[in-house]
Amino acid sequence: MVHQHISSTACSEFTCQEWTTLMTKATKHFKNCLGVFQGGGCKALAFVGAFKEAISRGVFFSSVAGTSAGSIIAALIAAGAEPDDLENIISTTDFNKFKRPPKSNISAQDPGIAGILLGFGSIKYKTMAKFINHLGLYSSEELESWLEKILQDLLGTTNRVRFKDLNIPLSVVATELGADKPIVWSYDKTPEESVAFAVRCSCSIPIFFQPVQGKFVDGGIVSNLPTFALSDEQSRGYEKLLCFTFSNGITTANSNFQNTEDKSSKVEIPIREYFSKLISSIIDSAVTIQTDLQQDLHIIEIGDLCLDTVDFDKINTNTIHKMYNSGRLAAKEFFDDEIHRVKPATDSRRIFATEPETLNQVVRSELHLSDEILISLSDTRYVYNLYPTLLDWSLKRIRIKFFTLELSYFSGKELQHEKLRRLVLKGLGAEIVESGTLELESFVFCKSAIPHSAIVLHPDRKDEKIPYFAVQYNKAFDALVLSWITASLHSIDTPHKPNSATATTPPLSITFSEAGYDKLVERLRTIEHYAPPEVKFSMAEIPVSDLVFLTKYVKSYKYNQISRIFDIYDQYTLELFGAVQIEYQNANPHVSMPITPPVVEEIGGKYYIIEGNSRLTYMIRERKLSSVKVIVVKNVAAPLPSSKKFTAKQILISDDDKKGADRFEDFNYRLYRKIEEAVRAPSIYFKDTP
Repeated sequence: MVHQHISSTACSEFTCQEWTTLMTKATKHFKNCLGVFQGGGCKALAFVGAFKEAISRGVFFSSVAGTSAGSIIAALIAAGAEPDDLENIISTTDFNKFKRPPKSNISAQDPGIAGILLGFGSIKYKTMAKFINHLGLYSSEELESWLEKILQDLLGTTNRVRFKDLNIPLSVVATELGADKPIVWSYDKTPEESVAFAVRCSCSIPIFFQPVQGKFVDGGIVSNLPTFALSDEQSRGYEKLLCFTFSNGITTANSNFQNTEDKSSKVEIPIREYFSKLISSIIDSAVTIQTDLQQDLHIIEIGDLCLDTVDFDKINTNTIHKMYNSGRLAAKEFFDDEIHRVKPATDSRRIFATEPETLNQVVRSELHLSDEILISLSDTRYVYNLYPTLLDWSLKRIRIKFFTLELSYFSGKELQHEKLRRLVLKGLGAEIVESGTLELESFVFCKSAIPHSAIVLHPDRKDEKIPYFAVQYNKAFDALVLSWITASLHSIDTPHKPNSATATTPPLSITFSEAGYDKLVERLRTIEHYAPPEVKFSMAEIPVSDLVFLTKYVKSYKYNQISRIFDIYDQYTLELFGAVQIEYQNANPHVSMPITPPVVEEIGGKYYIIEGNSRLTYMIRERKLSSVKVIVVKNVAAPLPSSKKFTAKQILISDDDKKGADRFEDFNYRLYRKIEEAVRAPSIYFKDTP
């Protein structure tokens, strides 16, 4: 029998109806993505509205890049700025201060023509002379000082802000005069370099601003949409690349150019407007070429703009509001129609570079397309990694058939874990087919016994020389391959087992109950760091502001499974995250296992997360909870396994295969608390286990 309890915390910030409404409009494809911001000078004000709409849809960036004014927005986001922060920054900034007189130490070697132009006296000639004499109308020095102060305020420091200090990895692109390629500043390449200086270089619009140090100018000349700067991250498996761009041109009413077919008519163009249009054309012209040539870009294109690239003197409360609104509406249109705007991969097969990326694809599979999933793996280790997904499949009555090696291939501790994991699979209603050999390891997704997709793991994937971990095949391109894979699997099925085409899903008997806290604590005490009697445990609801993460990395496949756990808690009205037990009636022997709540250690009034990084990140980011229920452990004498401290704002969702010291800085494995290993110890379930 399921014991029901209405959660006090599950909807603490939203009513259930509000949460349902929120989730219906939330993004599905961009919870973890790379953000790229186009250059465009004053037009970048529209990004504030677009960013605010994106965040309201549940978009989070694991890395950002920008060119020119887009690099300002990207840098502020990387420093942890929220939409309200950006609006406050814009509303309190006097943009005319950026038009500081040009520096006298930067000038043309032969400025003679400037003196000639000055002799004419006209303002347009004086403007041209000013540019020629100083290689720009203004210095961009004020922009650097302004940005440095804002970054320091956002990060709570008085030191110069370097790329390594930012919450989110940032890439900034500028043009180096005389070089044959753009210059890129980033966490990987220039961790010690000043962020504000790099952004200043990227924003130094030719003609309008002097070149920084006489050589660095606006990055938009060579790449106004610097997607290439994030190519390494994209190849490592981040889910999507989301680009914020502008449609060509601004509102027609804002242009003073005359439209006439009469060649005899006199056309007069104000010199400042000519420079403005010239600058915009230089910077913006490459974007269309870039987006046409590069695949798998997802673009929010903002139009109906009332400001052009260098319209600093036209920025006021009214134009700021219009720019915000244009950005917000463009993003709203994109996310409202997201299902049609997300471009399918043009290649017939997808390559996954890492294990987390592969598992993430399994987790994100479209359930409505499948009624049976065939899993072929030499062992059942992924049962732990994919448990929320397997449980969700089981509760949705999707047939699971698991092909694996016979138990005789295992020994010692691994044998005991194999027995337990297979017991869990049986409890989930999965059919287990044991074999002496497996031709391949794969996940095959079927509908009415017909495979439509398969993820096949490389047999030598553990070899560092192998460039990829797995390949995905799709019915549209690889129907014969899929047929061979399924035929190979069914050929090792025992003769007395029914064929998948006629198999029926066995009755499922899984119950959830709010119980087992004492047993859970008993298991936690088997961890050496928690064994001393002075160590105390309690369930408590704590403010998220007091949480401290020991790592800044959360694996994407773990994060993307959390919504499935929340759905189960909501469906069975279980307290989030109280002590909950799952009972598998199908398993023989009968099994009752806990869902471990997040575990934290209290030190000096702060709560350091030991277990549950993914769940707590999800609760803070997507559920917007102000407090969470956790197991609090006090009086632990052993030091923490990592000395680093991070906030929720600094957490990155990654497909990188980070483990141990790569995931935790200053990591000491001896001090690592093996929470799940203690909770899932086979000795709890099998009396003959040592």
